[in-house]
Amino acid sequence: MTSRSEADDAAIEATKAPLLDHLIELRKRLVISIIAFIICFVLCFTFAKYIYAFLTAPLAHALAGQPNHHLIYTALYETFFTYVKLGMFAGLCLSFPIIASQLWLFIAPGLYRHERNAFLPFLAATPVLFPDRRSLRLLRDAALRDPLLRQLRNAGWAWHAGHRAAGEG
Repeated sequence: MTSRSEADDAAIEATKAPLLDHLIELRKRLVISIIAFIICFVLCFTFAKYIYAFLTAPLAHALAGQPNHHLIYTALYETFFTYVKLGMFAGLCLSFPIIASQLWLFIAPGLYRHERNAFLPFLAATPVLFPDRRSLRLLRDAALRDPLLRQLRNAGWAWHAGHRAAGEG
């Protein structure tokens, strides 16, 4: 544990404010975060059909050539709510750097200098690595799971055909 210097104590004292000022600052940061999320949600909801097609492409490729190889919806409203959920999740992922920066801007004035410096590498890397990790994981999973999905699909069809021939299906 590091000791606090007089400069650190003075910096913390300079940022002290009444509770009402903290609540006003929190409200400001929350409003900015919510507006960013709403804008990103609307943008992602606009392209939800294309995002959905991109996410289901590995499954569609694995099921190509099979009967009933398309996904179905079991309720009238399910397509809409699937696109809404997808838009919300993609909007959250897209707006995460803004939300995280607003969180940091609210919390940082209450931290000592050595505590702020400990977080700086994470803050610099997060906006770059967060979307990069998601896209690379999707591409990696598509490459690794495609042969596995094909093998499982063939095993499932063989099992189903065996039970149907035996009169169980």
